[in-house]
Amino acid sequence: MGLTFDADFLIDNNVGECLQFFKHLLSFDENHKVLGEDLMTYKTSFFRDYVCNKETDFYVDYSRFYVKPEELISFAKSIGGKVFLAHPYEYRLKDVDDLLNTVKDLGVDGIECYYPTFTKKQVDHLLNFTKVNNLQISGGSDFHGGKRPNQLSILNEEHQVDYNHLNWTTALDNINEAEELINE
Repeated sequence: MGLTFDADFLIDNNVGECLQFFKHLLSFDENHKVLGEDLMTYKTSFFRDYVCNKETDFYVDYSRFYVKPEELISFAKSIGGKVFLAHPYEYRLKDVDDLLNTVKDLGVDGIECYYPTFTKKQVDHLLNFTKVNNLQISGGSDFHGGKRPNQLSILNEEHQVDYNHLNWTTALDNINEAEELINE
């Protein structure tokens, strides 16, 4: 692929985490040309397009670290949790419906239908899927601080939320209850 990196630096500094490695690659100007300017600003794209892609030299097989989805869902529900599929259109899948049907069959409680990058058509598709399959609806900003815009997806200019779908009181009660459990 033609990327420059310092193997000794990586070994000496125990750089094994994707973000650390990505930042190291960015420290070499010549890598900007290879990776492209768009990718240079999106570390998530690097992770998805290179580290998780079996076709690249940067592929890392993380499968041995994964918990089986059905085990995770069962555990979450056993302690009173709700399980939602987050931002399904962000996974760059050819067939999002296949993913939606798979997680529905696994027993998720809902789907994140509102997300800042979703188009009105995508939101409408997810809302219809949740309605037909009697699943709950969620939305979020995916805000992690820093460079992401602090915008709730429900405020996306392309669509308005039907607030009848959202039960804010229950959500706040659950958050307060969780905080009480944590503080005990």
